[in-house]
Amino acid sequence: QTCALPIFGRDGAERSRFGARGTGEGEFNYPTFVTFDHQGRLYVSDSLNFRVQVFDASMKFVRQIGRKGDSPGYFSQPKGVAVGRDDRLLALDANFEALQVFDREGVLLMDERADREYMAMAAAQALSERPTPPHASLPPLHSTATAEKEEANT
Repeated sequence: QTCALPIFGRDGAERSRFGARGTGEGEFNYPTFVTFDHQGRLYVSDSLNFRVQVFDASMKFVRQIGRKGDSPGYFSQPKGVAVGRDDRLLALDANFEALQVFDREGVLLMDERADREYMAMAAAQALSERPTPPHASLPPLHSTATAEKEEANT
């Protein structure tokens, strides 16, 4: 049960646990971070299963994002997860020092391994967040390269 996620009530008391140690749907091997999107879906970085698991608001498994590998869309050790205002998933890989961005269906949109400044900012923001309720969000994805282009055009 050490890999189960604790569920807390508003009073801070633990009410139940979700999941168990394993490799199947709803099973975890060192879950490290959780976040929610605007529809109440739960995203869990399942670090040593090399994936992010997605559950609906009733905690039913929806999909897994990623698997073990070293190419874009794969993970070596997913750590932080956060959801942007547009429900894009930001997933940080600790071993690759990479930020990957997925749409709400789990399709890879961006693999940011080169832009270290943006990755550091996004990592700090994603990892400093507590598990967020569905109404909370991050600002839209915005890389330093985009910001430099916008400044040059003004």
